Amino acid sequence: YRPYRYALAALVEEIRSTHGFVWHINWHSMKAFGNAMTPDGPGAARPDFVVSDRHGRSAGQAFRSLVVDRLRRLGYVVALNDPYVGGSIIERTGNPARDIHSVQIEINRRLYLDELLVEKNEGFVELKANLTSFTRELAQLTRAEK
Repeated sequence: YRPYRYALAALVEEIRSTHGFVWHINWHSMKAFGNAMTPDGPGAARPDFVVSDRHGRSAGQAFRSLVVDRLRRLGYVVALNDPYVGGSIIERTGNPARDIHSVQIEINRRLYLDELLVEKNEGFVELKANLTSFTRELAQLTRAEK
């Protein structure tokens, strides 16, 4: 994992020096329900998305709120830092004091995947369209930040 992390750190620094700020999203997927190995425990139903910022240590409130708000506007149920607070990538990448904001977004697999068959489900196309729209909107906002 070290080569990836070194490359990511270099890219983040390059973007910050060029643009003055960084918005970084680390995408993950999560099972529809918790189990004995997860913080929320066996059988716990999960929201559509979990946005994590290590309780404000990897991203400023404005960026975190922007991400959460945009996902909710798309009609999704979004939790913050529960059951996941974010992993080591956002911990190492994010530095809000330097205007480097990093969040982890967990996508509930039930939105796009039949977990038993490990095949796309009927929600895949809609999720793809919504995440494309979400990403385009964030990209437009970064241009406005310049």
